Amino acid sequence: MINNKNINKLLLIIQVLLFLFLWIFTIIHFSELPEIIPQHYGFDGKPNVYGNKSMIWTLPIIGSLLFLLLNHVSKNTDSELLNISPKIKAKPELARTFVNALLVFILFLFSRILFEEIKIIKGFQESLSFFVPTIIIVMLVSIVGFNTYYHYKK
Repeated sequence: MINNKNINKLLLIIQVLLFLFLWIFTIIHFSELPEIIPQHYGFDGKPNVYGNKSMIWTLPIIGSLLFLLLNHVSKNTDSELLNISPKIKAKPELARTFVNALLVFILFLFSRILFEEIKIIKGFQESLSFFVPTIIIVMLVSIVGFNTYYHYKK
C-alpha cells in the first residue's frame, strides 16, 4: 500500500540523486568550461549576462543549502519556516510530503538549468528550452493547488 511514509522515502531517494547530479555534473564539466560563461537568461531563454566560470557553482551551492534547510524543515513541521495551510501542518506526515515534493521540484529545476547551461556553453543549444519555465509553472500551480485544496477541504 502506498502511504506518505513510503512516498517520503522515495522522494528522499530522488532528492539525493538530484543533489549528487548537481555536484558530479558540475565537477565533471568544470575544467572544460571557458573562462566566461552565461550567468543570466532573459525571458526568451537566451543568455544576457556573462561572468566568470566559477559562477557555475552557484546552483550546486544553493541546491545544497536548500537540501539541508528543507530536509530540516520536513523533519520539524512545526517550524515557523514552514508557511503552509494550518490544515496541512496539523498532519505532520502530509506536511513532510509537501516539503519533500517541493524540494524534488527545486532540485530537478536546478539540475535541468545546469544541464542546459552546459549545453549552451558547449554550443549544443542556443537558449534554455521551454521545459524550464514549464517546470516553474507546474511547481507554482502544485504549491498553490495543494495549499488551496487542503485549506478548503472539510
